[in-house]
Amino acid sequence: MKYKSLLAATAIFGTLSLQAETKDFAIEVDPSTYAFDGYSIHLKKRFETLPNVQFGVGVYAMDFPDVFVDMHSKNKNKGWNVRLNNGVGLFADVYADESLSGWFYGGQIAFQRYEIDNIGGSSSYDTLLLMGHGGYKYNINEQWYLKFWGGVGYSHKFSGSNRVGVLEYDVPKVVPFGALHIGYSF
Repeated sequence: MKYKSLLAATAIFGTLSLQAETKDFAIEVDPSTYAFDGYSIHLKKRFETLPNVQFGVGVYAMDFPDVFVDMHSKNKNKGWNVRLNNGVGLFADVYADESLSGWFYGGQIAFQRYEIDNIGGSSSYDTLLLMGHGGYKYNINEQWYLKFWGGVGYSHKFSGSNRVGVLEYDVPKVVPFGALHIGYSF
């Protein structure tokens, strides 16, 4: 019974979104986070007063592959396991025009909780991330799109511990990141 309700709701939602004149809302996911035992979902909104800007909120998590940990030379080959356990971010993307497609630039501010472990145990710490980013949004059709982006941010640890026993995980101040999002506009 619940599957029939879900199917009916999906059909109604899809029909209503096809009838909409403008696509002011969007939902995006980053598939790579799921590949690294995590998740991501981003909700975006365009406002009438700023038609070429899209604002959003996102939640995300993932295990960091060794290549991410090893990018910071002080942590390279030290046996660290790092998980971005929970991130919550606010985003803004600015496009050249109201189509919300093509090249864009923007920024984000995010709260992130990390879990680290090594031979001596585990600990967690919290950071504030400020990141500038840019990229390209490619519309597959009127609703589905791909969004390629990359950015560089400043990360500041403000609580918790980045120590495990006698070992100290060096929290990077400069954080590069990039992703491919899959999105749906409605």
